[in-house]
Order: sequence, then structure tokens, then C-alpha cells
Amino acid sequence: MDDSEKLIRSGVVQYNKGNYIKTIEFLTKAVVLIDKNDPKKLFTVKNTIGICYGYLSNYGEALSTYSEAMKIAEDNNLIEDQINVMCNIGILYSLEYDFKSAIDIYEKAITTANKIDSNYSKTLLAVNISDVYNQLGDYKKAQFYLNSVKKLKKTKQFDQLWNINYAESLLIQGKVAESYRIMKQLELTNPVDLSCSICVIELLSKIYDAKNDINMAIAYANKGIAKATDKSDKLNLYNHLSLLYAKKKEFDKALKYKDSVIMTKDLVSVSINRGLFESNKVKLKVQEYQDEIKVKTEKQQKLLYLFISSLFIVAIVCFLIYRGLNHKIARQEQEKVIAGKQQQIITLELEGLKNNVAEKNRKLSAKALYLSGRNELIEEVMNSLSDIPEVIKNKQVLDYVKTLKSYLKSDEEWDDFITYFEQVNPEFIKTLTSNFPDLNSADIRFLCYIYMNLDVKEIGNIYNITYNAAVKRLRRIKEKMKFDKEMSFHEYLVTLH
Repeated sequence: MDDSEKLIRSGVVQYNKGNYIKTIEFLTKAVVLIDKNDPKKLFTVKNTIGICYGYLSNYGEALSTYSEAMKIAEDNNLIEDQINVMCNIGILYSLEYDFKSAIDIYEKAITTANKIDSNYSKTLLAVNISDVYNQLGDYKKAQFYLNSVKKLKKTKQFDQLWNINYAESLLIQGKVAESYRIMKQLELTNPVDLSCSICVIELLSKIYDAKNDINMAIAYANKGIAKATDKSDKLNLYNHLSLLYAKKKEFDKALKYKDSVIMTKDLVSVSINRGLFESNKVKLKVQEYQDEIKVKTEKQQKLLYLFISSLFIVAIVCFLIYRGLNHKIARQEQEKVIAGKQQQIITLELEGLKNNVAEKNRKLSAKALYLSGRNELIEEVMNSLSDIPEVIKNKQVLDYVKTLKSYLKSDEEWDDFITYFEQVNPEFIKTLTSNFPDLNSADIRFLCYIYMNLDVKEIGNIYNITYNAAVKRLRRIKEKMKFDKEMSFHEYLVTLH
């Protein structure tokens, strides 16, 4: 077993333990040693590194690594590998709410899949693209792709995912009873066999909500929270519970779960920042490993040269020359080590500054979410009051409600918020206005929220506009900035200064 194979096996062990940072370290070292004539192994390692970066929410590094894996697969005509990595890229775009790019990459993958006869690839793509269309509320497109593989032989995992996506499309369509029947049947399946038990529980909660059985919807949402280990799953369930309690007019509980959303979002941001920092440390370690191999190789070459030379010169002269060269090599190595350590110190100091700014931005993000969630909940309370017959008849109370609603539209608190953001990130605002003169003040404010890693839905709540309107506004801003890079938009904004 060669050194690269040992590193890969160590990486697999860490991957199975969920230790993605160590996995990246082992596999990145393995890349240095893998024989370039073994493209299949190189692709598998690169693709796995990309998956690990995705789990760490470092989407920029994930996309970059997937692109490298994609080139390996294309250069060596590895068709199924091309399809797999395109699916992984599509998942990244979906996590960034860039559904248009996700659909584009999936359609490209479907075209590639038509070159081979693989039920696995066709089903994988149909399940993934239907999930995107379900998130967009387009049940017709979702069902079109699902029906295209309905009769294909599937693995048990794909069969379950197919049924989950189809049930969700039926729920969007308004066919609640059919959706309920499919999901209850899945629920009866042994949980060990279910590939997405949280998906089943969350969807059943939504179905009970559609059936106006709020108590059962709440029960399933709580069940999901108890089982969820991923923070993103908990975030969705907390948000869903907040809306359910608001429907029950239990606004104290609704606010409690809205606070849980903010706290979970805050923890996710901390985890992302920590993951970025740890992945940068891994890069330093891998660079050191590469330097060690280089120094070792150079030293071996020099020693070989000295050995050959010693055959042609007097023993004592050879010894003196060898000692002199060996001391020179030692001094060079020491100088390299000192220079490397100094560079590491400078890099870590810069990381410390970045983390300080990231910490301030994290607090700003939590504040923005709190203001958005608070205003959303207050508006729900006002709308609920407006539906009470006694309130409708009382003009004075209605005037109070109207006045309160007008306060929700005030931008003073957000203006203060943006002023503080500019103090924390002066170079970011300066770079935007300098490099993109077509951006107006509203565009820059929108970009500030993206920079703080708020998603499009949350920004829509801040502006008091629909999700689709927020997506269109983001698309117009990207057009002004001529953004067409193969990286997440948030990662692009972070690199601007």
C-alpha cells in the first residue's frame, strides 16, 4: 500500500466519524502523492473534499474543488462522474437559493446522462431537480421530472426520496389527502431504512397544517426537532413552529420559537466562521507537507550527487566538500523554516482580524434577524386583531392598529443599523461604490445583508416584500455587477475587500 492510499484510508475513517476538517487534511495530502495516471482515484478524492467543504458550509471552496473534479472527469471522459459532480454543484446552488443556476446545471447533467443508459443517474437527477421545482412552488415541473423516471427500477433509498418529493408536489398542488396517504405509508417504514426521516416528519407537519390540524402539526414539528442533528433542519422546524403557534394565536410561544430561529442562525454563522478558519489552517498544514516533500526530494538529489562525485575525488576532499554542502543545506532549511513560521504568524494575525470583523458582523446579522422576526410577528398580531368582529366595529381601535402598522414601515431603525454596518465594514461599502457605480443606495443596502450571510427570504422580510420580489431584486443587482463567476455570491462579496 503506497502513502497516498494510506492517507485516503485515514481520510475515509475521519469522514465516517463526521470529522470533515481532518478528512480534508488527509485527502488534500493524498492529492499531492496520487499518480496522475489514475484520474478515477484523483476525481474521487477531489469530489469527496468538495463534499466535506459543503458540510462545513464553505460553499466557495466546495464549488472551486467541484470545478477541479469536473475538469478531471471531462478530460478523461468519466461520464457518470461528471453527472455526480454536477449534482453536487446543483445542491450547492440550492443551498444558496440560486435556483436558476441549480436548474441550469441539472439540465446540463440530464443532457450528459442521455449519453449513457443508467437508471441510477436518471433517477438521481430527477429527484434533485424536482426538489428545486418544489421549493419554487412549481408542482407541474416537479411531477414532470418525477414521472419521467416513475417506471425505472430504483434503489430503496431513491424510491423513498421519489415518494417524498412526489408527495410534496401533491401538497403544493392542493391534493392534501393523496400527499397524506403517501407520507403515512413512508412513516410506517422502519426508520433505519429511511434515508430522510427528518424530511418525512417535516412534510407530515406541513400536511397536518394544510388539514388545519395545528396540534398534530406542532407535535410532528417537535418530534422533528428532537431527532434533528443538523442545524439547518432545526432552523426550518423552529421557523415552522413559530408560524404554527401564531396561527393558534399563542403569540408568546410564536415569539419564543422565532428567538430560537435567530439563536440557531447565530450558531450556524459561528460554525461557518470556525469552519472557514479551520480550513485555512488545513491549507497551511498541507503547504508545509508539500514543502517537506520538496525539501526531502531536493536533499536526496543533492546527496546522490555528492555520492557520485566522491567516486572521482580524494576521500578527504570529498569529506570536506560534503560537510560544507551539508551545513549549507542545513542553513537553507533553517532559513526556510524561519520564513515559513513568520508567514504563518502573519497569516494567523490576519485571520484574527478577519474573525474580529466576522464576530461583529455576526452580531449585526443576529440583530437584523431579530428586527425582521419581531416586525413579522407584530404584523401577524395586527392582522389577527383586524379579523376580530368586535375590533372591526370599533373605529378607534382600528385607527390604533393602522398607526401601529405604519410604524412597522419606518426605516429609522434600519438606517441606524446600516450606519453601524458601515463603521464595521468601511472598505466593503467603499469598494462597492467605486467598482460598481451603477448601484444605488437601495442596492448597496441589499448587498450588506447578503454580505452578512442572510438568505433571500430573510432579506425579503426586512424589506416587507415577497420572496419572489426579493429574488428578482437580487437578480437585477447581479446584472448591474455583471456577476457570472463560478462561486457563491456571498463568497464573492467577502473577497471584494
